Amino acid sequence: MSEQKLFPNVLREKLNGPFKDYVPEWYGNVGLTILKTMVINAIMPLINIVKGFAIPMIKQKLDSKFTDDIYKTRCTSMAKYRAIYGGTDYLIHFKYSDALNITYITCMYGIGIPVLFPVAAMNLGLTLISERIATAYYVKLPPAMDDTMTKNTLRLLKLAPIMLLFNSYWMVGNK
Repeated sequence: MSEQKLFPNVLREKLNGPFKDYVPEWYGNVGLTILKTMVINAIMPLINIVKGFAIPMIKQKLDSKFTDDIYKTRCTSMAKYRAIYGGTDYLIHFKYSDALNITYITCMYGIGIPVLFPVAAMNLGLTLISERIATAYYVKLPPAMDDTMTKNTLRLLKLAPIMLLFNSYWMVGNK
């Protein structure tokens, strides 16, 4: 970006990194970091499932003073009781942003780092399984909402193959 005269000098200095293009050193440095991040993101749904079961269980045991009596509680109001025993909110907007992130990163760099495709498939599969478990067992009933967010996400996903084509041409054509 340092060669571009379109950007002001301040912005050009900020965009001037150690790599001018997709050189072999880029793959060893930046590409490996992208891959590690995607692998970490792939195991996060499993960690979130464990966390989703463990934290409420610990809170419930602390509330009942580690007894198995379901009627023993320290809660003094129904709101406090529901907060401990009612489950967590289902935050669907994070799920959509995760799916978009996985798809766009894979489409952006997948041709140069082909292992991203199976990692993304594993990531999406584990996310699907973990979300089904979470919805069935420990989150509150998701709020009723229309299909606007789903349509917007699908509209944004249509742009990912275009990015795949353009960036792939750049990566493959680079020497």
